[in-house]
Amino acid sequence: MGAQPDVSFLRVRDPGPRFELVFARGGPVPGLLKGDRPVGRYQTAQGRPVQLWRAVENPGVLSGYGYWLHYRIGAWTVLAAVGDRAMAAEVVRNLEGRQTGDGFVVIQASGPLALSREYGEGRGAQLAIGDHSPLPEAIVAEPWRLIELSPARGSCQQEGVSGEHGSKCLGPPGAGILANISGNPPWVKAVFRSLQARNVHLAP
Repeated sequence: MGAQPDVSFLRVRDPGPRFELVFARGGPVPGLLKGDRPVGRYQTAQGRPVQLWRAVENPGVLSGYGYWLHYRIGAWTVLAAVGDRAMAAEVVRNLEGRQTGDGFVVIQASGPLALSREYGEGRGAQLAIGDHSPLPEAIVAEPWRLIELSPARGSCQQEGVSGEHGSKCLGPPGAGILANISGNPPWVKAVFRSLQARNVHLAP
């Protein structure tokens, strides 16, 4: 079904605004970068080159950002939303990434930045299985089959199946994974019965 990561980052001292990270295998998502060349170039603390691009004015999905930072991390392109050039320099100093041996991308924030740890509208870490759109606010699944996995650091009690939707707690209580399942009812029931997670270790 394909796997698509999502997460946003924030400023620790002003945690209200969330800034999107867009993950794409290969090149950047079409329609987000403006122009045919970057308007700035930086290096992370580990020496990774990062480009600054102007953002396409796009009312609706992912609107309101002035620029995108363009990271190339293994087979992944990661775009980090920023408001201006001063913020871009701050983000490059404190946002880094790597690709794991099994091909997943890992993002680390430090200093004044942190990754969101909230679920749902807080746009924290999520792995969507079946979503073929890299845009965080868009879901493309055909046929309609989707599994969304999120860390469940507190209580995880939203278990059950109702028609085209279901939820299940995976892993140890208080440090497991919440799975939200969507699709046709027989498929949702089958996934709910069989879905498991082993060796769950949430990041501190």
